[in-house]
Amino acid sequence: MLSLVNPHDVLCYPKDFQYGYNESFLNGPIGLPKTVNEDLIANKKPSAQVQVKATAALSLGALNTSEKQTSYINFYGNLLRVIDTEVGFFIDELYKETENGRLADQALVIRIADHGEMGMAHGGMRQKAFVTYEEALRIPMVFSNPVLFPKDAPYKATQNLASLIDILPTLADLIGIAPPQGLRGTSLAPLLEKDQPVQDAILFTFDDTKASAADKASVVKAANRIRSVRTTEWKYSHYFDALNGYPDEYELYDLRQENALEYENLAYHPDFAEIRTKMALLLEEQVRQKLAIHPVPFEQEAFMDWYQRQD
Repeated sequence: MLSLVNPHDVLCYPKDFQYGYNESFLNGPIGLPKTVNEDLIANKKPSAQVQVKATAALSLGALNTSEKQTSYINFYGNLLRVIDTEVGFFIDELYKETENGRLADQALVIRIADHGEMGMAHGGMRQKAFVTYEEALRIPMVFSNPVLFPKDAPYKATQNLASLIDILPTLADLIGIAPPQGLRGTSLAPLLEKDQPVQDAILFTFDDTKASAADKASVVKAANRIRSVRTTEWKYSHYFDALNGYPDEYELYDLRQENALEYENLAYHPDFAEIRTKMALLLEEQVRQKLAIHPVPFEQEAFMDWYQRQD
């Protein structure tokens, strides 16, 4: 497994980016997103978003001009170029000739990431805390293998639903072994081999209430945990406080339009009450399937056998 630190160094800007970087990393062609000047309060966005934006300005440095905002997002882009260089070194290793052939001729390479970057969208937000916007959730998942995808065949791309929880079931399926009992997630093998959709909805959760502030129970004084369900057409999110100290908040977005901006929160709009109810039920179902703790059978005999073999 190759795990790379960048583009996390974007956190250095604007306070300390000079350590290891120079002004050239702030230049580039990336422009600001359409929602950069969004009024989160006016658009009835969850309170945590407004608060974490203010917290970021205090801890990381204010991005209070369009010039600073543009520099931030191009710094992020340039850090991704650094990553691409490192991935290139890894690919070179796969194509080295050995007595057993090249690893690239048989290896399954999967490129994933844990989250995206807000990149000044939705009122100038950055990072990924306390949001369910596409900028933070919708990231590429790239599979490369000469058997699944022969060199003489064009690459395949799909917009069908997948999530990180699906990686292990997929690997088990592709190599022909039974996954561990009770494993969550769905095999993406039919999607890879035949572009056949394997699920109608995916679940996203957020529970990092501290968000890097170890001395606090929560960075925000608002509903700070998220359960969200996404289909190809809609996204519904439930924000709540585990201690019930703050009121629940909700988001509902119509994703049917190409390049949907998630600008208008429809969760409180009376015309969308029916779809909100439907998505809320779907969210409950997804939580039960993929998040709720299922009972695990306790094998007394096997446990005692293991215990007696310990020193």
